[in-house]
Amino acid sequence: MKIEDDNRPEHRLCAVVSKTVGDDPAGSGSGFDGFLGIEIPPPWKNNVTESVHYPEGLRDAVGTLSRAGLINKSTALHPDPEYSVEGHKTVLYLRRPHDGPFASYRKDEYLVPDEELISLVEALPDLESLVGFECYRRDASHVRDVLVCTHGSRDVCCGKFGYPIYNLLRSRYAGPDRLRVWRTSHIGGHRFAPTLLELPEGRYWGHFETRAVENLVLRNGSFSDLGHFYRGWAGFGSKFEQIAEREILIREGWTWAG
Repeated sequence: MKIEDDNRPEHRLCAVVSKTVGDDPAGSGSGFDGFLGIEIPPPWKNNVTESVHYPEGLRDAVGTLSRAGLINKSTALHPDPEYSVEGHKTVLYLRRPHDGPFASYRKDEYLVPDEELISLVEALPDLESLVGFECYRRDASHVRDVLVCTHGSRDVCCGKFGYPIYNLLRSRYAGPDRLRVWRTSHIGGHRFAPTLLELPEGRYWGHFETRAVENLVLRNGSFSDLGHFYRGWAGFGSKFEQIAEREILIREGWTWAG
């Protein structure tokens, strides 16, 4: 009977196996200098750029930014009943500051009409071109964004384990003026599902559990209680730096993150 139980499909899911064997997520966060998140309505295919609602021309525009080294990571954001505006797309553009050490990425946000989305993305590298989109810019630098991967068509673990964490965060803790919670496409490391990316700091979390949600949101507990969920900071390019930073956070607490 035990053998049959261990062979049940839910016991073969990569995230279940990873957690069962004690796979440590530390050092698994993918570093980036620039990040682009764009609202894309579902359904999402395995490769989100092949989805039916992925705008024509957007893949080329994003690819140009990537080849120029301006972004290293891009995801689709699931439209939200409260944050989204019909006929418009939210665009989150984060990049590493150029003036030395930093604790948070610089975030620019736009709410742009659908028909101008491609033009905005193409204009992101050029400050002069961006002037024409200033009317669509939103001041959201003070808002934390938590992205929860629920991309089940990419990996079933993200849909199965990501959505309950998303739902708890969204229903109990989110508020448009302080904390927004988004469903996102693949952010990497699906064997650590549920996976989260916290912006603008750029912190990755994995194997996340409901009991840890309040501490993550309010930072009202010890970081050591969250340490085994911490994948790493996107500001560090190597897994060894990310692992070392986790140990510092466990020792020094949330003050280190500020």
